[in-house]
Parts: sequence; C-alpha cells; structure tokens
Amino acid sequence: MKVDPERLFTTLWGGHDTLPASEVEHTLRAEGYGYRVVERLPQVLRFEADPSCSKPLAERLGMAREVCLELLSCRDDREEILSRARELELPDWVRGESFVVRVQRVRGSSRHLRALDLEREVGGALWLRTGLKVDLWNPDLTLRGVLTGGRFLLGLVLSRVDRRALESRRVKMRPFRHPTSLHPVLARCMVNLSEARRGEVVLDPFCGSGGIMLEAGLMGCVAVGVDVRWDMAEGCIRNLRHYGVRDFHILVGDARKTPITEADRAVTDPPYGRGATTMGVDVEELLKDALNRVSEILKPDGVVCTAYPEPVDIVELASDVGFRVVEKHSVYVHRSLTRGIAVLVRA
Repeated sequence: MKVDPERLFTTLWGGHDTLPASEVEHTLRAEGYGYRVVERLPQVLRFEADPSCSKPLAERLGMAREVCLELLSCRDDREEILSRARELELPDWVRGESFVVRVQRVRGSSRHLRALDLEREVGGALWLRTGLKVDLWNPDLTLRGVLTGGRFLLGLVLSRVDRRALESRRVKMRPFRHPTSLHPVLARCMVNLSEARRGEVVLDPFCGSGGIMLEAGLMGCVAVGVDVRWDMAEGCIRNLRHYGVRDFHILVGDARKTPITEADRAVTDPPYGRGATTMGVDVEELLKDALNRVSEILKPDGVVCTAYPEPVDIVELASDVGFRVVEKHSVYVHRSLTRGIAVLVRA
C-alpha cells in the first residue's frame, strides 16, 4: 500500500556507532525510496519515507532490528511522555484489534525511568484512547518504545529483521569454515553499502569461503567470486549450495588478473591479519592492483565496498586507481587489527 512519506525510525544494532545508520541510507537508495534523515540518535535513525519501505529494508538489513512508524517523540520526562501518549492517534491504514507496548533502553539512557512502568502506563493510555485490547503474548500490533540520548520514542513496529537467519550463517554454522571469513552481519552490511540491486552482478575478487557472496546471493544478486586457492573455492561452493544460493560463479585465479569482464558492484574483504595469506604479496600492493582491475571491470555507475587494514591509506590508494572514497568506517577486530570499511565510486 503506497502512502505519503511519514516519520519512521529504525532500531539499530549496537555493535558499531556509524555503520548501521549508513547501511539504512544506502539500502533505501538501492531500493529506490526517496527519504530524508531527521535525526541520528544512539542506536536509532529517524527518517521520513514511504512506510512501504519497511518490508524491503527488513529483508535486506544486517545491522538493524526493527523498522517502526513513529507515533511519539519527546524528552525522557515521565509526565510529558504520558501526556503525549494520551493524545496518540493511529493512522487510518493501521489494522489490528490488540497491541502490546515494549520499551528498550539504549546504553543506560534515562535511568530515572523504569521501562516496565512505561510499558504499563503508555499501554494504559493507548487502551483508553483507542479501545484496543492489550495482548502480551500474541498481539496484532507491537509498539516499540526506545529510551535513547535523553529522548523517548514510540513507534508502531512495521517489520523486523530476521536475526535468527543471520545467526544461522555464522562461520561456525557453515559446512566449510575459515577463521578469516566475515560475520554475516558485516558481510550483509557491506553488500548494502554497495547499493546492490536484485539481479545485478556483485563481484568479490577475494571471495575466500564465500561470506560476502552468500549474503549477495541471498539478496537476489548474481554472486561472482575469485580466489587463488582451489580449496577455498571448493569450500565456497559448498557454503553457497548449503544455504540455497544457486545463481553464482566461482573462478580460481589471481584477483589482479581476473578474466571477468563486467560487474555492477564489487564487495570484498582482501586477505590480511591472522590466518590470511597474501601468497607473499604486500597487502597494500595486492589491494591496489585488485582495485585497478576492478576499475576496468566495473560499470560506470558501479560502487565498490572494500575492507582493508587501517594502516593502509585508502583515500590515496583509491585515488591512484581512479576511485574516490565517499565514506569510511573503522571496525575494531582485536588488539593488533582494526578493519577499515570504505565505499568507493569513480573519481
């Protein structure tokens, strides 16, 4: 159902400060939705968009939990919250006979308020206002309250990210395991940062055991991977088939000289750090040569999302091969490694 843009918010994964909100924005663009960011709060992104975006967002996002239609936003003051709750109106297109209110607290915010008390009091106000029944176990509608950054938000949950499906694809759950493979949450986020669309060719020139290819394939993209090792390529195929990905191609070869001639997006995590091998080639040189080859393959409007070890100057490296960095993020791995994530477009 198409309606005019309304105020929405997403509740975000707490494992990183900047990647989750950025993933939401890139995914909205990939899905063709116009939007306007209203505010960034700890683990929440508020934005205006057509509420129909909620389902495709939830199906794609890795670093989010829920997409909600915003009903209330105010200071974390009990009297103000209850005053506003007593005036709540649900949109005409919302259907349901029962509801529940669930409140979460972000990073210790608003300790002077008890989440359980807010659930009961806001729920009571909504019951008096609307006449809907309260159902704690099987409600038609779930209202999500969030205490974050000195604020209280209340929204109607429109869709949820399937966290269990993501966890089922963790490295230890796959038939072929390799310790350097990305967690599916980060791999999916990177594919979304590339703004890949269903049916497009997504190239991973260092595919390894297939973590990135797996997420791209499950999003409906054509996953194409290259790896220099036969055993990794065979393991990658096992993983893809195990999770039901069928539209993929694997080549054994050098990422710097791949025979692939065209791709819409490139998403990759080149070898570096513990447990990874670069076959004796310097990591920075390897990444530079691979990106140079990607620049020859990628369509003019193509996007690259690449990981890299943070000592590498990704801005200078990208510039040397005809790309510019439009955004970058840092992800702590362990004491001796911080992983950078960069989004590149043609200079």
